[in-house]
Amino acid sequence: HIEDIVVSPDFKNQGVGKRLVEHLVKVAKDMECYKCVLHCNPCLVSFYQQNNFTHYGYHMRLDF
Repeated sequence: HIEDIVVSPDFKNQGVGKRLVEHLVKVAKDMECYKCVLHCNPCLVSFYQQNNFTHYGYHMRLDF
């Protein structure tokens, strides 16, 4: 599960987020995970779709 990827405003639109996601996916594959799951703000869906993620299902949680 990928959670809380944040890129400083000073580095936005420089490919930093893409490289972070690519690295995390590589780590997951190297660890023989069968999937990567993440939840993002609706405004970021297209970013993750451009990085080969697909919209899938719903997310529910309970915070304490």
